[in-house]
Amino acid sequence: MSLEEIWREAAAESPEARRFLAVHESRALPVRPDERPADSARSPGRDGSEPFMAIEIEVRFGPSMILGLVTDPEQRIELFRTLTDVRPQHYRTALAEAIMELADRLERGGDLDGAVRRIDEAIEVSRRVVRRDAGTILARMLFQRARVTLRIIGRHEEALPFLREVGMLPADDGTVEAALRLRLKLLDAYSQGALMERNRDEAVGYLAEYAEALRAAAERDPSHLPDLAMALNNIAGQCMEHDREEGRAAAREAIAIRRRLAADDPEEYLPVLAAALHNLGHLSSRSGDLETARSSLAEAVEIRRSLARIDFARFASPLLRSLSNLVVALASSGPPAVDELLSITTEARELSEAILSIAPDTTHDVAFCLFWFARARAFAASDLPAARTAVDTLLTTYRPDIERLGLLEPTKLLDEHLPTHPS
Repeated sequence: MSLEEIWREAAAESPEARRFLAVHESRALPVRPDERPADSARSPGRDGSEPFMAIEIEVRFGPSMILGLVTDPEQRIELFRTLTDVRPQHYRTALAEAIMELADRLERGGDLDGAVRRIDEAIEVSRRVVRRDAGTILARMLFQRARVTLRIIGRHEEALPFLREVGMLPADDGTVEAALRLRLKLLDAYSQGALMERNRDEAVGYLAEYAEALRAAAERDPSHLPDLAMALNNIAGQCMEHDREEGRAAAREAIAIRRRLAADDPEEYLPVLAAALHNLGHLSSRSGDLETARSSLAEAVEIRRSLARIDFARFASPLLRSLSNLVVALASSGPPAVDELLSITTEARELSEAILSIAPDTTHDVAFCLFWFARARAFAASDLPAARTAVDTLLTTYRPDIERLGLLEPTKLLDEHLPTHPS
């Protein structure tokens, strides 16, 4: 189909095309064969049979001609839409870009919902584009859709699916990297929000996707490793009751990352390494893997003990948590761990009382440690007078705390079996 035929077909339905056609016909373009003067129809050959020897002129006809002719975005869209019906692959990209231009104007004018509708239309058009850079074109539009959506209150979560799709496209202009950065920010914000709202399922879903995206980012840029380790440790923290093996795998990966980081910067990463070790130990204890529980918690205690010597106010409570979990793991391990259990329960009790002196709202921690202090001595039949004193204190001073902890009945059983103080 010739240039003129394309325009005449388009002009049948488009006023803009008719106007352009009129301009086109008025310009000095190569003369058609049937319009040449009679004396120039043939070359002066010997017998008049040779063709006229003329220079051939090639005219590039494309969207750029229309862009210069039609400035109104709505009219430009309709004109490209008509041309796309005639020659789809030649004009479809221009149609999508014209729609995006209008979307940009709508966004600048504050009509965000209108901009989103136009971007959606452009995306659908661009999905049918067949050319080498089709992935790049679609990626830009998907990224724009996500970006504009984030400006509309109540529609933030619509952005994620578009950003995910960008990550699967073969774009080569930096759009994929920009979309990944934005996706990471959103997943971080959404996962933290779900954690604060105690929405476990939603938090784990966002954290898992966040960790997957961070792994990909960290392969190119190791600066993402700290965030990856944090996401993994948070996954572990959400798997205490469900999916414990998934949680343990996440904790192990976080530990491996943080060990490497702590080797270069111990001040920054030893505290968070201890946190990941603590979570692995706690999950392993609940899963019945007492060997892993004991080794992980013992290492966490060792790290936090050294940190508490430097900054007691900051690290005493984390140390007490690890000690308390280690006590439970040791108690579950039976006779081989008795000596260590007696030592750890003493340390935990003394630490809880030291914390109580500066934080009066931690009576429940003291009650927990006193209970295990007494129970360990009753189990080992060692230092029973100290155990009796601890039980008496629990049933008087800390009775409300052991009720809240669910330890009242176990404490009463200890009371029944321990000998009374000599009169």
